[in-house]
Amino acid sequence: MRYVVLFILVFTFLSCSGDDKESTLRLSTLRIASNSKTLPEQVPSRFYYTDAQIVFSAVQGTLSISEGGLVMKTSDPIDQVEKFYENRFRENGWKIIQTQKGQHDRLIMAESLRRLITVILREESGTVIKLYFRRSYLD
Repeated sequence: MRYVVLFILVFTFLSCSGDDKESTLRLSTLRIASNSKTLPEQVPSRFYYTDAQIVFSAVQGTLSISEGGLVMKTSDPIDQVEKFYENRFRENGWKIIQTQKGQHDRLIMAESLRRLITVILREESGTVIKLYFRRSYLD
């Protein structure tokens, strides 16, 4: 039942937010934002694709225990974005544990200590970047 209520809230929020208007919804430890100009605190800034626009973000939890997703869009080609994330993971000591490569999409999954990030890239008039993360220091 909890997820049904959450789904209704998210759907209502997304349907009411304008194309370019920044909107934020906060409920206890849940934060949902569309067209935000800022990155959620829980997402390490080194994994933000610099030339991308933040389309949507949703974060559940606190700074020490959190999970969520971030959707960004860039005009850069998918191969360039893929190389950016592969390099960022390696430069920051993350272990890439899985990759998948399709004709128009890519998947990169990386882990570091008790953190996991999955990046899904899709070609759509540039590249859509979907970044999912989970962080737990209490597991």
